[in-house]
Amino acid sequence: RAAELLHRAGHEKLVVDGLHNTVDCWASRDGNRIQLLCTNHALPQHPIEREHVQITLLGAPPPQQAYLERIDENHANPRRLWEEWGKPDYLSPLQVDELRDASRLVVESLQWRAGPEGTICEVDLPPHAVAALTLEFPSRP
Repeated sequence: RAAELLHRAGHEKLVVDGLHNTVDCWASRDGNRIQLLCTNHALPQHPIEREHVQITLLGAPPPQQAYLERIDENHANPRRLWEEWGKPDYLSPLQVDELRDASRLVVESLQWRAGPEGTICEVDLPPHAVAALTLEFPSRP
């Protein structure tokens, strides 16, 4: 599903400022839509925690629409369901359909607020998570 999010990224890469040991963010624009792709990842045997990420889109007007899609332990995670089933080696057609459904990205409303420098949005990232924040504007920001 991460490849699905990348496929929807815009064609114009935007500059992202900020540095963190485990969190990375990329921003792209496609017309009046900006996508922020954020990850919280660490190599094996390295510390990682849930992180709160705040992003300010400098000079951006209020968006017409803002939504979030996640990949983490509770979202788009078919492995968890497979493990709950006892990690079967063979699946029935119904189980395959259930895993496919469990892997789907779900669109959630993204809360945002206007700040003195632009539009601000926030997201919590559990360890080894991916979040795509998409904001659509009335005209190109």
